[in-house]
Amino acid sequence: TITKSVMENTLDTQFSKLVPETAGTYAVKPSHSAFLTLQWLIENRILGCPVSDADKDDKVVGLIDLIDITKYLLEKRQEEGSINFEQALKSVKVADLINYSGMNNLVVLNESAKFRDILKALSLPGVHRVPVKAESKNFISKLIDEKKGKNYCWLKRFVTQSEVVRFLANNLDAIPPTYLYRTVEETGIATLNVYSLTEDQKVSDAFKLMIDRGVSAVAVVRGSQIVGNVSCRDIRFTVTTDPDKFLDMNVDEFVKRLNKAESSPNQLVTCMLSDNIRTILEKLSENNVRRVWLVGDDKNTLCGVVSLRDILAYLVASQPKDKSYNPTDKVKAAANKQYLFKLKRSYSDLVSLKKQKLFTLSPETPANEGFAKLFESGYASVPIVSEKTKKFYGLVDKLDYCAFIIHTFENIVEDVNAGPDRQMFELFANQKLKHFKIADLMNFSKMNKSYEQTSSVKVGELMEVLSRPGVHRVPLTGRREHLIRLVTQSEMLDFVMSNKVGSTFFPEEILNRTLRDITMGNYKIRTMTADKAAIEVFKVLNQESWSAMPIVDHHGKLIRDLSVTDLHSLVSKNVSLLLQSPVKDWIESKVKPLTITKDATVRQVLSVLHQTKAHRIYVVEDDKPLGVISIGDVLAYLRKTLPFPEEAPEGQTTKLEAKDNNRVAGEEKAHEECIKAMRQELKEKETQ
Repeated sequence: TITKSVMENTLDTQFSKLVPETAGTYAVKPSHSAFLTLQWLIENRILGCPVSDADKDDKVVGLIDLIDITKYLLEKRQEEGSINFEQALKSVKVADLINYSGMNNLVVLNESAKFRDILKALSLPGVHRVPVKAESKNFISKLIDEKKGKNYCWLKRFVTQSEVVRFLANNLDAIPPTYLYRTVEETGIATLNVYSLTEDQKVSDAFKLMIDRGVSAVAVVRGSQIVGNVSCRDIRFTVTTDPDKFLDMNVDEFVKRLNKAESSPNQLVTCMLSDNIRTILEKLSENNVRRVWLVGDDKNTLCGVVSLRDILAYLVASQPKDKSYNPTDKVKAAANKQYLFKLKRSYSDLVSLKKQKLFTLSPETPANEGFAKLFESGYASVPIVSEKTKKFYGLVDKLDYCAFIIHTFENIVEDVNAGPDRQMFELFANQKLKHFKIADLMNFSKMNKSYEQTSSVKVGELMEVLSRPGVHRVPLTGRREHLIRLVTQSEMLDFVMSNKVGSTFFPEEILNRTLRDITMGNYKIRTMTADKAAIEVFKVLNQESWSAMPIVDHHGKLIRDLSVTDLHSLVSKNVSLLLQSPVKDWIESKVKPLTITKDATVRQVLSVLHQTKAHRIYVVEDDKPLGVISIGDVLAYLRKTLPFPEEAPEGQTTKLEAKDNNRVAGEEKAHEECIKAMRQELKEKETQ
C-alpha cells in the first residue's frame, strides 16, 4: 500500500537531487538585441529564457518569451499594415519586452529549493518556468551576449512545467492512488472557459486572441467540434522572409503546414471527464504537449481544457501540509496586520503602473468608426482621451453600443414608421452613426460608470469602488487629468489572490461557507431559449443592466450564454438581419459557460474565477441556472468581510464623486441632444 509518506518524502527532497540538470542553462542580458534573442530562441526551439543583469550582481530581472515578442510585433503590424521582423526589432532591447505580454510572472528560487517549492511556484498563474539561482559561484551558466563583456552568470537551472510533469509521469509511485485515480469530473481541474476560433479565421487572429485573453493556446473549431489548436510556440513558424504570408493565412492551412513541417506534429490531444489524473499525466508527458483538450462523449465536442498548470495546482491543493510550518496566532496576527497595512497603501506603491499601453479614442472620432475599432481591439471598453491635451473624458463600452442599437431599433424607427423599417434601421444604426462623435455616447447605457481616481488611491478605496454596481473598471489619472491606466475588476481580483488574502486574512469559517449560507451574486436572473430572436436577449440586457443572459433548452437546462461581447458582429453589415436571427446562430461556436452548485464554497468561487479569468460563473441545480456570480459580486463580498476606510457621511459626497456626478449630467445632456438630432433627421427623411 502506497502511503502519503512517500509523497511527503518526495516533496521535502531537494529538487536538484530528484531531477538531473539538463545540459546548458542560458540567460540573456537586458541590453541584448531583441531580434538576435528572437533568432536564438527559434534556432534552439526554446520558448523563453531568463534575463540576468550583470550590473545588479547577476540578479534575474525578468523573463523574455516568444509571446512577449509576438505581442510587440503584432502591435507594430497593426500600426504599419505589414511587418518586417528584423526592422521592427532592430532598435528594441530585451529590457523593453520583459513580460510585455503580462503572461510571464517571475518567481526565482534558490538551488536548495525543495520539490514542494518548485511545485507551488509553477502552479501560480502566469508562471510557466522558474529560474533557479546557484548558491555558490562554482557553477557558471552561459549568458547570451554579442561577444562583449562578461559571458556567464550565476544561474543554476531553468525549471519548466513540462519538466516537472515528466518527472511525475515517470514516478507515479510518489503520488497516492487516492489522488492519482480520481477523474477529471471528480477533481474539477478542467478549465471550462476556453477560447476558440474557426478554421477560416487568420493566424494573426489566433495570436491576438491568446495575448488579449492571457492564454497560451486557442482551439480551432468547426461548429462546436474541435479540429485543431494553435499555441504560443507556433509563432516561430511565422518568422520567415515573408511573415505577413503566414499571419494572413487561414488557421486550417497553417495547422496543416505545422503538421507537415515538424518532426513531432502539432497534434491534437484530447481527454474525457471519465479519464483519471494518471491518464492525463501520461498524455501530457508522452505527447510532449502543454495541454489536453476536454471533449464530450462523442469525442469531438469541445468542453474545456486541462493544462500543465491545472495538474500542478491540483497536486499542490492535494499534497500533505508541510509539518515544519505551523503558524501560531502571533504569526497569523502579523499577517493580518500586514494586509491591513496594504489596504491603506497607495495602489501605485504595490503594483507597477508603467508599461500599460492604452488603446484610446479621440472625443472627435465618428461614433461608427470608434465602435468598430473597439470591437476589433477585443477590449470591453475604450477611454476617450484628447489627442492634444491628453485629458481623460470618460469611457465608451460595448454596453453603450448595445443600448444605442436597442434604442434605435425600438424607439426611433418605431415612432416614425409604427414598426421597424429594415432599410431605415440599417441607415441609422450604421451609416448615420458616423454623424455623431464617440464622446456623445459615453455611458449611453448608464451601465458603464466611470469613477475616476488619482494614481495615489488606496487599495481599500479602489476595491470599494470596483465593488459598486455598474463599475467594471476604474481610470487612474495623474497630473492635469492625464490617464495613466485602467484598473479592471479582474486585475483587482488577481491582486487580492496574489497577496494570499484567502490564506492569511479570511477566517477559515468564512472561506468554507457555501453559497447556501451566504448572499453572493444575482438570483433574479431571466433565461431565454435558443429559438428566440437575438434582439429579445439584448433588450433584456439593456433593461436590466446585465452583461450576459443564460440560454437554456426547452427543459430549462443551461446550454450557453449570450453576452454584450457577442455584439461585435453587428459592427458589420445586415444589422437588422442579425438581430432578428435566432439566438442559436449566435451561440453555435461558443462553449458552455462555467457552472457551480450551491454547495460550492467561497474559496472555490474565488479560485475558479481567478484561474479561468472568466467574468462570471452560473449557479446551477440539475443543470438549471439559479443565479450568476460576477467578479463584481465577489469584490462586493470581500468588501463586506474586510475592514475598509470609512465612507463619506450620509448625504455628503467626496470631491471625486461630485466630479463624476457633473460628468454624468453632461453625458445625459449629450445623449438627449444626440437622440433629438436623430429624430429630426428621420422626420426630414420621411418628408423627402
